[in-house]
Amino acid sequence: MTPLNTTTTPAEELYNESIIRSRNVIERSYGVWKRRFPCLAMGLRVHLDTAQAVTLGTAVLHNIAYPNNEAMPLLVLNRKMLLTWFM
Repeated sequence: MTPLNTTTTPAEELYNESIIRSRNVIERSYGVWKRRFPCLAMGLRVHLDTAQAVTLGTAVLHNIAYPNNEAMPLLVLNRKMLLTWFM
C-alpha cells in the first residue's frame, strides 16, 4: 500500500499517517531481523526454493529468540568485509 500523493479530506490524511506509521514499524522489524541474520542483508545466492526455506527458517529462529531475550549480534560486518572473509 502506498500513501496518497495529495490529500483533500481528513480521512485521506489519516490514511496516509496510518500507512507511514505502519511502514516504520515494519522497516524497523526488518532491520532487527537482518541484524540477527546478516545473510538476509547480504543477499542469498541460492535457488528460489532454498531462499524461501532460509527465510522461513530465520523467521522461526527469530521468533524463538526474541521472547527468550536472546542477545543480538554485536559485530555488524559490511558486504566487503564478508566477501573477503569467506574467500
